Amino acid sequence: ASLKDLRVYKEHVDSEPSGHGDRHASAPAAIPISSSDKVSRELPSCCDASKACVGTCWRSCCASSSSPLVAGCFLAANVEGERPGLLRLTRDVWTLREVEQLLLMATRGRELLGLPEVSAVDLEAPVQVTDIE
Repeated sequence: ASLKDLRVYKEHVDSEPSGHGDRHASAPAAIPISSSDKVSRELPSCCDASKACVGTCWRSCCASSSSPLVAGCFLAANVEGERPGLLRLTRDVWTLREVEQLLLMATRGRELLGLPEVSAVDLEAPVQVTDIE
């Protein structure tokens, strides 16, 4: 396997259980980010957790209503080999401070590996992620 790139990606997470609505299909798998500014407004807040709890209770009694998507971020490596694509290296992080730490880790990793800072991946096109068991 050959390492092509190391980036931070955001993915949208829906608090609704599977089977409610069709929003799971419409959310992109993962989008590369180069700055915490690109995700700061999408990270969850205390208010989002409260809304999700109330929404869950509400959906158990009434017709389903949609809840807003929030974003989590993770570090991934783009590899070539048997299983080409993105390889998730970290868990999702949910705070601006953690996103900035991941961005710093990605930058330092690219420097150590001699990978270019600017990549075609920065076009912010959705990509598929491979989770290793």
